[in-house]
Formats: sequence, structure tokens, C-alpha cells
Amino acid sequence: MEKKYGWLFAHITPLGYIGKDSTIVMPVTQEIIAFTTNPYIVHGKFSGEKFISLTDKSISNNRSNEPRRAVLSWLDGNMEMEQRLLITNIKISESGDRIIYALEKSASLEGNEEFSSPHLYIDRQNVDR
Repeated sequence: MEKKYGWLFAHITPLGYIGKDSTIVMPVTQEIIAFTTNPYIVHGKFSGEKFISLTDKSISNNRSNEPRRAVLSWLDGNMEMEQRLLITNIKISESGDRIIYALEKSASLEGNEEFSSPHLYIDRQNVDR
């Protein structure tokens, strides 16, 4: 029997953008960092395509109606900013070079067009290893 792990993901990139219809668009400039919590600490790095396949598996395992909690941090001049988000959908662009995160509406992100050095931390996804 395969173990189930609760993965936490970190998508880090030099620049991110506010897209249409309450989305954040983040280029895939390096692998997505993933790690688990206790009792079994496992870590890994995944391509954008593998990351999407893991979140798709999670959706098929009864999480389709549950938004994912996330924290977005970025630099605004010399200040580090942080915003808690609820992600309703995650998909990769047709070219495979960007991930689009659909959000529940968040007034505090209005006025931003791009994010410098964004780090997006996404809550647990229970999937087979």
C-alpha cells in the first residue's frame, strides 16, 4: 500500500503578474519546491507539469470544491508584503512556461500589476507519493 503524503508547495520566481479575472500568473523559472510535514519529512522538486499533475490528483480525491489556502509574499520596494489567498483553480499555460492561479476575489491585491520576487506557498495536497 502506498503512503499518502500531505505535500506543501512553494512556487518562487523573479516576477509574477496579476492576470485577468482574479488570477495570479507566475512564470516557471525553476522547479516547484515540495515538502511534507511530520511524521515523514520528504522533499522534492517538480517541474510545472508534474506539479499540475499532483494538484489534479488531489482534485480527483474529493478536494474539487475546496479552495486551497496559500500565502503570497513579494517585495514592494524595500518592504516585504504578504497576503493570504484562497486558490480556486491551478492550471499551466499551453506553452508550459507559466502557472495560472485563479483566486477568490481579494481587494487587497487590486492596484498591483506585477510582483517582484514573489513566493507562493500552497497548503497541503494529499496525494500518493
